[in-house]
Amino acid sequence: MWNRRRLLACLLLGSSSLWAKKKKKKAAKDENLGLLTGTVFQSSGFSLPGAKVTATAEDDPKVKFETISDGRGEFSFRAPAGAEPGSARRYKVRAEAKGFQPGEKSADVYLAQRTNMNLLLSPEKAQ
Repeated sequence: MWNRRRLLACLLLGSSSLWAKKKKKKAAKDENLGLLTGTVFQSSGFSLPGAKVTATAEDDPKVKFETISDGRGEFSFRAPAGAEPGSARRYKVRAEAKGFQPGEKSADVYLAQRTNMNLLLSPEKAQ
């Protein structure tokens, strides 16, 4: 049954890559992930949709993810975790939005676990 579904998906999408079996090397890389989720809030307590959220690994600045918070101010990243079970990889998470001062926090991402955080942005001061 599974092979039929794959074949149908390949035919519909016009892609043979779904039909090919995943390489073990790629599968091992995908298994070393954790989930980093959160919500961006305004100082008034309301969520802040449309904020740019960036997560950068503290040990390697080349490992960087960006997204925009959704209509409820929520964001999520599938990010590389610590190499060993029980170890974490630390990320600096920054949120920016027009009319607000940027907010920043650190978060630890563990293998196959969800890390949840909130970021609070204050309005920019009038000049």
